[in-house]
Amino acid sequence: MIKLVLSDMDNTLLPFGSHQVSDRARAAIAEVRAAGIQFGPATGRDYSELMGFFDGDDSCFSTGLLSNGKKVMVDGDIRRLSLVDNAALQRFADRVASRDDVFVTAYPFETTLANPVYCIGVTQKVAEVWGRRFSFEAHVADRVPEERLIGGTFACSGTQDDLDEIKAIGTELCPEFDFIQPVPNWVDIVPAGVNKGSSLDVLLDELGISSDEVLFFGDAENDLQIMEKVENSVAVANATPAAAAAARCGEGMIQVVVDRNVLANALNLAGLNEALSYFHVGRDGTFDVVLNNGIITSGDHRGLTLSTADMRTMREMPLEKDTMVTLFGKKALGRAERLDENTMLLAQLPVTEVYINRDIQMYETAFAGIVLFGVIYVLISMLVQGIVVNNLQLVNQSLHRITQGNLDETVSVRNSSEFTSLSDDINQTVSVLKGYIDAAEKRIEQELEFARTIQDSALPKNFDYPRTDFEIYATMDPAKEVGGDFYDFFFIDSNRLVMVVADVSGKGIPASLFMMRAKTAIRDLAESGMEPADILYKVNNTLCEGNDVEMFVTVWLGIIDLTNGAMFCANAGHEYPVLMRAGSDFEVFKDKHGLALAAMEGMRFKQYELQLNPGDRLFVYTDGIPEAIDENVEQYGMERLVNMLNSVKTEKMTVVLPAVREDIAKFAGNAEQFDDITMLGFVYAGPEG
Repeated sequence: MIKLVLSDMDNTLLPFGSHQVSDRARAAIAEVRAAGIQFGPATGRDYSELMGFFDGDDSCFSTGLLSNGKKVMVDGDIRRLSLVDNAALQRFADRVASRDDVFVTAYPFETTLANPVYCIGVTQKVAEVWGRRFSFEAHVADRVPEERLIGGTFACSGTQDDLDEIKAIGTELCPEFDFIQPVPNWVDIVPAGVNKGSSLDVLLDELGISSDEVLFFGDAENDLQIMEKVENSVAVANATPAAAAAARCGEGMIQVVVDRNVLANALNLAGLNEALSYFHVGRDGTFDVVLNNGIITSGDHRGLTLSTADMRTMREMPLEKDTMVTLFGKKALGRAERLDENTMLLAQLPVTEVYINRDIQMYETAFAGIVLFGVIYVLISMLVQGIVVNNLQLVNQSLHRITQGNLDETVSVRNSSEFTSLSDDINQTVSVLKGYIDAAEKRIEQELEFARTIQDSALPKNFDYPRTDFEIYATMDPAKEVGGDFYDFFFIDSNRLVMVVADVSGKGIPASLFMMRAKTAIRDLAESGMEPADILYKVNNTLCEGNDVEMFVTVWLGIIDLTNGAMFCANAGHEYPVLMRAGSDFEVFKDKHGLALAAMEGMRFKQYELQLNPGDRLFVYTDGIPEAIDENVEQYGMERLVNMLNSVKTEKMTVVLPAVREDIAKFAGNAEQFDDITMLGFVYAGPEG
């Protein structure tokens, strides 16, 4: 008999992409527990994630296998705990750090309901995308933190072959771990030998039950070990081929044996007992639902079991025919009808009542009354259905289309004056609403166009200087009408030129306002003669003040002395610049990084010197270029950018930048631009004269 039901979460109890278990699933869990059967998850998810999935109801997972078996829970107590080896996880993170399509995560043991997760080797924006997909709060970190970790994973945005390659690298490099893939693009990193199957033994010992008293539902690779141990294991309909093959009860179906009290309770919940209470056979006759084994589950004799003689009588009775029998120790007129292959409906009328009240006229009168009432009821129902219900359904169908956004829908139910008036009122209301919406859209378009003009005018457009010692050119293409990227360049004396490229978090009006604030602060401090690192320190503190919306901006800042090519730079969390030495090729220049501005007050930034020689070229950009995606959600990437720059490295910057923008457009195809694209190109020609 089943005493414990275990279920995987993602793609099994919880549809992929959902953030809460459905009310229907939770009601089913409640019915299982009410029947005396324990329920628990067997999942890669941990406590804080399950609290969100079950809307704070921890009774649904107080017993179970959490974090792929690393945590065994019984009635809310941890009975076994297996933590992740921090040093081994760091060794793996270092090995894959050079790949753009992979990053490693670390789940802290001490956590909150927000489910914070450390993401190593990835930008904050990419981490947040994965966080929304897998329901965690992303925190970018340079290294694996030195604290207790309950879990680790790696994400791979490439193909399945790429993912399998990374798994093979991890298996060879880190024998401390097993690498298990529960869903596409995501692999769990667990201590070697620790899985749902090994932890099931601990749970069964704690509960004092055996594996044949367990029912398990699963769907993926991390369920295989437990499926091999549990006889009653089921692969759900969307399971992977490996899980479907490992399930010992097939795919999507299982026959569970429970005792008769549980079955009787289920029938009672279905309302069968209540329904039978309204039926009578004469004065002392009975209705009973009888299983093939003689147990009476519903009816007048519910809870009893037929005697051997009554069982023999029931089997010998012809189906759907009245016959004289002896049941329950009394002679009666009996009738048996089979409900299904396991259940029989048994009715009997004592022989003492068979010949009572045989007044045919009374029966005919009663029958005529019932027929007359039925005819009247049917006619009234048809009348109400035709005049009211059908018309209301038509109106509701139109209203549903309107509420879904189709304001061109018209309600046209005119077969009565009332519905004609109702249709006209609704159509008039929608017409007025469309007018208001059109007016609001035009006003918003005008305001956005005005904002775009203001923002565009704030960026320098004069690239022709009456000098021969440098060439400069820059562009900014916002993803929306207004954007958060910006560039700037200006002289602070006759020979020192300041260059700035920045990217504000977010897009649209808020980002553009924050951008103007940052641009103004940088220019004001640069014109005062400060060094780049000091400028970023001052601007960071200024932007932290009143930053209630917690926006931030990445900045690359360089000040070059055109008389000798010495340029002092500082980088606040921005993309690496791309540098070309004269006569060579463009290469990524990995400069010193700090945190983005407005991320933390009081931050100091590192300054470095870059010596440019005549003919050297510098290309600075925002992450909208390498992170641009095509229709297959593949990124443009740094390798393609560098190759493109080298293909036009001898051209003027007025040719180079448009060529890069055109290549991005060809790569993206019909994919929508989701981030601003900004770039600045600079050529140092050497001192004048």
